Amino acid sequence: MAVPEDTNSRSISFAAKRVKFLILMIVLVAGLSFGLWYFFLSGSHNAINNKGAVLPSNCYSVNGKQTCVTPKS
Repeated sequence: MAVPEDTNSRSISFAAKRVKFLILMIVLVAGLSFGLWYFFLSGSHNAINNKGAVLPSNCYSVNGKQTCVTPKS
């Protein structure tokens, strides 16, 4: 029985597809990981730092200085 000549090219093609699939999966996992990190950790870090920045209703902040307006009677 003769062995077909194209079996070696099939295995190379299958190996190339596996490598492409592996690279695609690595890129997708890395992108998803970075996106989740940016959305959750970066956003929560900013929220923690801005907790003390709540101003009363009659005050505003300009260039980091708090100014409160006294209501006219």
